[in-house]
Amino acid sequence: MKKVWCAPLLLLIFAVACPTTAFADATVALQPNGQGGFTLLARELDGVISGEIQIDYQTTSDSVPVVSAVGLGADATLQVTPVSSGIVIINLTSKRPLRGNGYLAMVQLAGQGDGPGLVTKLSAVLKNDKGVEDSAATEIVNPPENGGKSPETPATDKKRNKIRPGVLSTPATGALPVETSMPGIASPDALPPQSGPLSYRRLAGVLDRFRDFKGELTSAAIDRLFAQVGGAELKQEPAVLLSDGSSEMRLTIRPSGEDREIRCFIINGGHSDGLQKGSGAGEWILHLVPEKGALATSVTVQGSREAVVYPLTVAPPEALFLAGTDKEGPPYVRKYVMIANKRAQSQ
Repeated sequence: MKKVWCAPLLLLIFAVACPTTAFADATVALQPNGQGGFTLLARELDGVISGEIQIDYQTTSDSVPVVSAVGLGADATLQVTPVSSGIVIINLTSKRPLRGNGYLAMVQLAGQGDGPGLVTKLSAVLKNDKGVEDSAATEIVNPPENGGKSPETPATDKKRNKIRPGVLSTPATGALPVETSMPGIASPDALPPQSGPLSYRRLAGVLDRFRDFKGELTSAAIDRLFAQVGGAELKQEPAVLLSDGSSEMRLTIRPSGEDREIRCFIINGGHSDGLQKGSGAGEWILHLVPEKGALATSVTVQGSREAVVYPLTVAPPEALFLAGTDKEGPPYVRKYVMIANKRAQSQ
């Protein structure tokens, strides 16, 4: 009687029945950053070039999310879409494949004084440089409440979505403190859905004006070059800020054009240090700290109809600039930095 060897067939059946995920080790996580918001971080990335991350949350009042690109996220372009007052989607794209561990962004869900909010769900779909797209594991750490006692954990039916209180192990780039208090959570009313595609507009900043300027740099010309960016839509205080890594600017931001509301802020080259409602209709006050040595910090203000990029007037301290590699760049950059330092010191 002829024997039939069935192991290959069994292995094939097993392989079909038990497919492996393309992102078996990749994890996207949210944890409190100790500054009234959350840090979005990633572990075990392997060649990621794009992704869609959805955050479902609750706050005690109507809020405008603020997303600041940091770490790995600084190498990628972030686009934020507030689906409603309780859902925000972050799309990231990167020309350079993202690998390893690190921080993607800082996410502030609520205004200053309203508490950090509660994240109820986190999902992430990533695509690598080989064209493979799959879901990544997700973890959520919400701030403890009641003097450090563990808050009730929202239910989830996704095994890959872990929600827990306490401290999440972070990448090797450093550990972050965890907040110890949190107010009660109430579901806010949803904003009306956004209709039609967004239009995008980028204003010219002071550094752009220096690049395009032809002529003699008289006192009057310099004053014109350093005129506020954004007109009535945005006011920066102080008008010139040296990016020493700790100094803070205050931005008073109003809806632009036909927009009646601001839906979210996206910061590049810095992070939010607080957000609060202003006295005017639809007005917000954003406290922002540029990255140390930053030359190009901007805030994108997204409304219901358009997103506007406002370059901010920042420059490295003179000593920091002269010690770096930027000093070998175009001559207009050096002129801008030297003049910006003088104006900042005279404010």
